[in-house]
Amino acid sequence: MGVGLAGWLLLLAILFGAVLVPPELRPQFAALALAGFAFALCRRWIRLGRRRRRRSRRRASSARRPIPAKTRQQIYARDGHACLYCGRRRGPTVALHLDHLYPYSLGGTDHPENLVTACADCNRSKGATVFRTERDLERFAARRQTWAADHARQNRRPLPVWRLLLAAALLLAVVALSTFR
Repeated sequence: MGVGLAGWLLLLAILFGAVLVPPELRPQFAALALAGFAFALCRRWIRLGRRRRRRSRRRASSARRPIPAKTRQQIYARDGHACLYCGRRRGPTVALHLDHLYPYSLGGTDHPENLVTACADCNRSKGATVFRTERDLERFAARRQTWAADHARQNRRPLPVWRLLLAAALLLAVVALSTFR
C-alpha cells in the first residue's frame, strides 16, 4: 500500500478540519491517520533499501567466475582466519573477504598467491590500491591496525534508519490507540 497524493490530501483535510469528523474524535482520528502513514512510509523505505541491495548484487553478463569454496577455505586457513591488514577475526560484526593483492580490475588473477584474507572494512578501504613495495603494505597495515583498535574501543554501531522510522511509527500508533480509551 503506497502513500499516494489522495492519501496526503485526506490527511491534510483531516488535520485542518475540512473533513467532517466530530470535534471530540478529531485528535484521535488524526493521530491514527499519522500512525498509518508513518507505517506505510517505513514499509516503503524498507522496500527501497531491499531493491538497492538486490541491484548491487547483480552482476554483468560477462562477470567472472566466483572463487571456488575449497580455495576460499584454504586461503582463510592459510591466513589464520584473520584479516591480513588489521588482524581482526571473523565475528558477528566482522565479515572476512578475499582481497586481491594486485587488483583484479588492473589485471590481477584469482591465483592463491594473489589472494589474502581481509575484513570487509579493510577490503573496501584498500580498493584498487597497488602496493609498490613491502613498505607500502606495512604502512597500510599499520593504519588499519590503528583503525581496528579505535573501532574496537567504540564497539558501537548506530541503528539503521529504517529501525528508527519503524520505532517512530509504532510510537505514533501507541499514542493513537491510547487516546481512544
